[in-house]
Amino acid sequence: MRESTKAVLEGLKAKGYEACYAGGKGGGFFVKGKGWVSMGAARRLAGVPAPKRVTRPLTQPWGDWAVLAMLNGYRFGKGG
Repeated sequence: MRESTKAVLEGLKAKGYEACYAGGKGGGFFVKGKGWVSMGAARRLAGVPAPKRVTRPLTQPWGDWAVLAMLNGYRFGKGG
């Protein structure tokens, strides 16, 4: 189980909810009295902030991929 999932479960228990993780059902939770809730809804119930989004720099094509990208009309430096 991921650390973020554990943090949400701990937050739900701290708020007084009985919950269990439902990994096979889209990564949500079964919360007693609420039924199935998504990860985002469970985070809001538990008061746990969402992790920061990771942004990575655009990787330019190189080698054979660059030749194919050029032939297919890829605009280098424009992001696609």
